[in-house]
Amino acid sequence: MCALLVLVVLTSQLRSTSALLAKRPPECVGGCVSEDTSDLRSLCPVNVLANVMTRDEADALVQEAEAYAAVHGWTKTRHHRYETTDLPWTVLPGAWPVLNRTFDAVESNVRKRCNLTQFDRLSVNDIFLVRYAAGSDDQPGLARHRDSSFVSFNVGLSDHTDYEGGGTRVYAYRHARNAKDNPAGSFADAIGDSNGESGAWPKGSDVWGSFTLYRVPKGHMLVHGGKNFHAGAEVTGGTRYIIAGFIGLNRHCCQLKYAGMYGGWQLARGHYVTSFGLAAENQLPNHDVLLMAEFRALRPELWLWRATYVPLAYCAAVVACAWLRAGVGEKAKRLVPRPIPRQVR
Repeated sequence: MCALLVLVVLTSQLRSTSALLAKRPPECVGGCVSEDTSDLRSLCPVNVLANVMTRDEADALVQEAEAYAAVHGWTKTRHHRYETTDLPWTVLPGAWPVLNRTFDAVESNVRKRCNLTQFDRLSVNDIFLVRYAAGSDDQPGLARHRDSSFVSFNVGLSDHTDYEGGGTRVYAYRHARNAKDNPAGSFADAIGDSNGESGAWPKGSDVWGSFTLYRVPKGHMLVHGGKNFHAGAEVTGGTRYIIAGFIGLNRHCCQLKYAGMYGGWQLARGHYVTSFGLAAENQLPNHDVLLMAEFRALRPELWLWRATYVPLAYCAAVVACAWLRAGVGEKAKRLVPRPIPRQVR
């Protein structure tokens, strides 16, 4: 029995080309991709879209957010590594029609610019309203980072006269600090300089390298690949509001029915680390969380399969943990997931 479980653990490290419960569509032939930024197309260059929402719509979003926050407060810990003062889209129902239209604009733009195929599908990982302010108890900006999304966007909800400083710095990708972060190829080298409006935005540099500063007007939207380094420049006066969003690529390929053996392993490790308190569910990779939610909602006719899977999954996870703690090689470390936030900003 133990030999069988070890075999399950070893084979689960492979990305099986056969689906678990259903035939994979063309865009999922390679299996579930764990991180959106593992696709080089997540280096898609910056672009600015004008008037994706009206000024009145932008004002209404801010008013709804402030009204909600006056009662419930702003959230400050939803994003594990790069925390923002924000509210998720789920608590702002008045914003949903505008956000649906915003997503349509993002999808249309990205399909034209970022080398997507006709089969590739975009979906929302997270959308939230962010507040930057210069007060002593407020968050003025956000450090340089990359998102874990395929594409990210932010929409300006404030006039330039409402705040001082601020804006989004997007760094030239060829100035990445580590060589391993700068893959070869003209597509990667163009990042940070290819925005279609090279003379319209001020340039600058800091310890991290050269950047372009985008202070988009109210109702305008900045769109860029999630792997581009960027930062929220500090607001030195007033308050700046934006709508920020993270878009995933082919997340449906990580559904249980398409996930194969590799997806089964992801599901097992998710159950294990949360059940034994090794990590909270919101610290797991987004695809693990989605698999767990789908597993809980399996149709009645698959309950028997679920009842069989759970004991085997736990046994396999225990064996894997014991194997890791015994120090069986560096390769074994891949069995335990890093505590990756669902989205970082």
